[in-house]
Amino acid sequence: MNKSKLHSITSNLPYALEERVNGYVDSIIISMDSIFESAGIKFNEELANKIILIAGIKKLFDIINAAYWTLDNTATVLERNGTSSIRIGATSYSKGSKYYSDLFIMQDELKQILIDANIYDYVDYQSYSDIVKSLSVEP
Repeated sequence: MNKSKLHSITSNLPYALEERVNGYVDSIIISMDSIFESAGIKFNEELANKIILIAGIKKLFDIINAAYWTLDNTATVLERNGTSSIRIGATSYSKGSKYYSDLFIMQDELKQILIDANIYDYVDYQSYSDIVKSLSVEP
């Protein structure tokens, strides 16, 4: 199995984020035989490589999405209680902060890239066996 396509994406990420994505993908690789077996599909290297790429992108999207919604929900609760922002160290967090804006843009751009690449539908799949089944019937 080959992680080179995923590496071309993750190599530009901050180290900690790259490690989280790669660690997750490594666990999927270890489970690949079971994933195919559970899907009832004979192992196929090309399909496995697609799963690796999807797993990495899915993990990256989940991390960005979780960070965005955590900040959004926290900022909403704070605003309801009369606090417009919080400061942690030298960084201020609020719905108007650069960090919030950057997360929103990142989430939105990544979502559009996934839609354009016909991968976005797989982000919501809970089971990699289901993804294997779906990919195996695509032309």
